[in-house]
Amino acid sequence: MNVIGTELVHEELQQPGYFFKAVLNDFGAAFFPGKAEHRTVKLAGLSYEDDYKGNALAVIVTNGRIEIRNHRDFSAGRVTTIMQALLEHPDLRCLQGFSVQYRGEKLK
Repeated sequence: MNVIGTELVHEELQQPGYFFKAVLNDFGAAFFPGKAEHRTVKLAGLSYEDDYKGNALAVIVTNGRIEIRNHRDFSAGRVTTIMQALLEHPDLRCLQGFSVQYRGEKLK
């Protein structure tokens, strides 16, 4: 899995009240500051769009939680597989203890 922005993850986690975002799919993830909108982050093969038009999930990370916005093209099983791969990335082990929620249900 190709991951961009792992430095931001480490920097943010050092801050009290951290809040940052990501877009992700089966092939990659991009982390970015919480002030940016998910739909503005565009990378080759990775794009979140309103109304389920993109190929990526919108993610918010805060307070020990990873919250993933619903996307009709992603089943809970598929999201679980994606998150397992993401959390196995060597630079993201710092997120392994976080709860993961998708469609209002805890995945991890």
